[in-house]
Amino acid sequence: MRAGTSGVGVLAAVAIASALPASASAGIRGPCSATIKGRSVADLTLSTADAIPVRLGSRVVVTMAAHQHMTHYRITLTFAGATRTIKDKDISSSSWADSVRVRQYAQLGRGFYVVRGESTGPGLSCSGEALVHVT
Repeated sequence: MRAGTSGVGVLAAVAIASALPASASAGIRGPCSATIKGRSVADLTLSTADAIPVRLGSRVVVTMAAHQHMTHYRITLTFAGATRTIKDKDISSSSWADSVRVRQYAQLGRGFYVVRGESTGPGLSCSGEALVHVT
């Protein structure tokens, strides 16, 4: 990574971290469960103390499950106020798991990113999010 890009990533990380309230809500909305890197997001906040650490060169598994049929899911990434869809797929099951290549999506490098997963289906709407710290 070039020094200039790294500096931008650090500045953006500071900007997003300072923009987040100390205990902003994250977790789950709806009748689902979700994990990022094997960690449940149910009781997490968007506080940097709750951030899930991931390495820039790693792959991270994101999952969501429900007791109902899901027909679609989407994963988004928010960094410094800009949101980007990184996965958007139709499915036919009550759960999904997707592996995300951190380097491919964390284009501004190291810092704090909000990862959000959403699932929908007949009579079902779920979402979950957590703060991820790319190191």
